Amino acid sequence: MRREPRDLARLFLDKAAQDEAAVRVLLPSRQVSDEIVAFHAQQACEKALKAVLALHGVRYGRTHNLGALLDLLADEGVDVPTGPERGRDPDALRCDVPLRELPQRHRALRP
Repeated sequence: MRREPRDLARLFLDKAAQDEAAVRVLLPSRQVSDEIVAFHAQQACEKALKAVLALHGVRYGRTHNLGALLDLLADEGVDVPTGPERGRDPDALRCDVPLRELPQRHRALRP
């Protein structure tokens, strides 16, 4: 069953909001690893980007690469972060680095 673009976008936004809520709940917990918090943060971003793509009727395939999703939006004329706002490294938004390799110094961001 094919969903209407607006319905699909709403579904993705609802799921993104759930992942964001998970980040807010899990972030203060010392019982949950940074990797789990980062996973839900990445998922929230991915689902929000896919909502915008769905709304514009853009096919995006099965990807978790935030940079690739932003590129698809840019190709559609949607204003997306570029340059320093997107990060110094053009691959900074890729999600192919094992989360266990994230520097432990990010733990300092937790309350």
